Amino acid sequence: MKKNRTSTRSRKPPPQTHAYQSSSPSPNASPPQSPPSRRGRRSPSFTAPDPAPSSDQEQDEAASPPQPPSRRPKKKAPAAAAAGKPTPAGTYRDVESVTTDTQFKGYTGPCDRAMRGQTLLTTWYGPDIENIRLLQALQRQWMPWTVLPPKHITPPEEDEQGPDNPPPASESAPSQQIRHAFRQEHHHPGSYVALHGDARTPYQQPRLGIRLVMGPPDPHTHEQHREWTMYSGDSFSLTQSWLPYHEDPSEEKLPMGWMLDAGGIVTGMDWCPRQDPDCTQLLALAVLPYADQENYPYESEHQRPDFQRHGTIQVWAMDGVEMDGVLRPSPRAARLRKTICMDSGRINRVRWCPVSDSTKRYMAVLCGDGRVCVVADHDQQGQQDGQNEQDAQQHDSIFEYVVQPEATLMLRDEDSVKATAMAWATFNRLVIGYSDGSIALWSLDPCFLISRHPVHHSLVVDLATASPSHPFLVASTPVGGVSKLVDLSRPTVETTEVQINAVSWQPNMLAYGHHLQGFYSVYPSANALNTMVSFMHQRFFPIVRRVFVGESYNSSLAVGRTHPFLLVGSTDGSLWSLNPQLELFNRRRGLSERLRLFHHEHRSKQLFPQGSPASERGASRFLHGFATEKSRGPKGEVKSQLTKKQKRPSKSNTGSGHGADDDNENDDDDDDDDEAAGIMDPTRGIVYEPLSRVTTVEWNPNLQFGCWAAAATASGLVRIMDLGLDNAPG
Repeated sequence: MKKNRTSTRSRKPPPQTHAYQSSSPSPNASPPQSPPSRRGRRSPSFTAPDPAPSSDQEQDEAASPPQPPSRRPKKKAPAAAAAGKPTPAGTYRDVESVTTDTQFKGYTGPCDRAMRGQTLLTTWYGPDIENIRLLQALQRQWMPWTVLPPKHITPPEEDEQGPDNPPPASESAPSQQIRHAFRQEHHHPGSYVALHGDARTPYQQPRLGIRLVMGPPDPHTHEQHREWTMYSGDSFSLTQSWLPYHEDPSEEKLPMGWMLDAGGIVTGMDWCPRQDPDCTQLLALAVLPYADQENYPYESEHQRPDFQRHGTIQVWAMDGVEMDGVLRPSPRAARLRKTICMDSGRINRVRWCPVSDSTKRYMAVLCGDGRVCVVADHDQQGQQDGQNEQDAQQHDSIFEYVVQPEATLMLRDEDSVKATAMAWATFNRLVIGYSDGSIALWSLDPCFLISRHPVHHSLVVDLATASPSHPFLVASTPVGGVSKLVDLSRPTVETTEVQINAVSWQPNMLAYGHHLQGFYSVYPSANALNTMVSFMHQRFFPIVRRVFVGESYNSSLAVGRTHPFLLVGSTDGSLWSLNPQLELFNRRRGLSERLRLFHHEHRSKQLFPQGSPASERGASRFLHGFATEKSRGPKGEVKSQLTKKQKRPSKSNTGSGHGADDDNENDDDDDDDDEAAGIMDPTRGIVYEPLSRVTTVEWNPNLQFGCWAAAATASGLVRIMDLGLDNAPG
């Protein structure tokens, strides 16, 4: 009798075999299965099964004692891999999984954040020695003036006029050729009709008064300020005491600008470039009604056919007069020359063409329905700039309706994509940013789309070009994402970005500085209390440098065309002026100076009783006469979250190469990063009255009037100032 060996100890199951039951399997037999791997890996290929054992082998295996199972089955190399043969055609391969792009983007190059002084200047503008000398001359010319530009400047020497510092446009021969080409290109006239009577009603701002409080204290009554009531279309000249010129009793009064009332919220503003030094200066304003930003039943209002359909542009004219050898604003009030009317939605932005004619000028307007139109501002028959007439009120000014614009730029078959930002590249090229994140280059005559590129993933909030030196170099800022710089002449090759994701919702915060060849914008940061303004050089765009730290959220900025000074407006109603060269090229990086030009405060009409002078549009107060103060540095208010104080590198560790002294003299190289990542002053997040903010600011681009600046507030009041310092020789 055959004994069977038994054991109470559990044993591993024998390994599975993969042999057929017979040498001729039936059709219903299951196909062989690949042996399972111990690590759960899939066999890359199937191997042929072993041959079926014979009857003698089965008897020998039954008589022999059972063998313990092997720990790991011996792997066999795939036949195709062992033979080194390629995979036959028609065989499916596993598709490689798409890995998530988790690479950290950074900058590697000659520019470093620790560079200061001469080392930074050589890196930015070198290696050409002529460009370095030119920038050194600009530093000697502008850095002695810390907060405001001078009216009289010493022109650079003849040997310092390089390619980046050409002679004035009025004296250069190419400007005549440009104007001739401009007249040849823009020869297709549009259609315009003057509006009268009831036809003006949809485009007129309501004639309601706003109470204005400003000026010094009255020495007789000891009252704090004086009060006036202004209506839409009113204006008067101001003296250095912020009083109307004809009401200032001082014998030393000088006209220093104007105060005008647009009657609505100014969202776009631009000065007209003009070559004649004695011509009248023109200022275009894109004005929205107050009702657009108030609470109203949107569900019922937007169904009306005329819902936010009518848009207006106000063109104001103002003159200059020479007093004691100095060009100053005229004592005469500014005049509302014309109101351009369109029915393509509210007009949000307006930009004059960089080249203008003596009798006809062009401007690009951004309409609410998503299109960009180019319209003309031409002089009426018998009307000339500077004509000495009575001050024009809104009900007496010209209302001109645009029947057919000079050009209409709109994407076809893409109704959901609207234009959100625009900038001029040349007098015949316009760059437009859209709501889908793309940027397009348009030609005006002939009118067609040249190219369109997907640059961002969200709406383009702001856009600026480096015109006229680099007209196709475009910087753009989206609602969410990174700021990018694209060269539209080579868009697939020349592109770069700032490697910091940020949320930007405020327009009018991107401008190009011609003197320093870089862009000014909001400092890219994800911090909710970010109030910094940064400078990004066009050659080293990813390296961001701080130039200004505000006390509240910034709402607008502008850089001069004839000088490098910067204006920054904020939501609390303050307007600041500074020289950014001191922040960029100061070797020791001390706190530079800045000046608060004015502080605007508005009180809503709901806070005043019915029948009071301020019950129609509220009251606004302008505070002025602030002293120069030191810039606000971020280092003092950032609370470090580190538990251990980090040691600064010694001079021996930083190296002794060229520019090492500049690097070691700076003790706050990483203050910008601390500001962006640290805990900042919570008072920056204070929410002010919405109509107190400075909506837009602009410097005058003309050579003789380069020190004139215009600042528009959300209350509808626009302040035009002559900020030039009197440094006349003798």
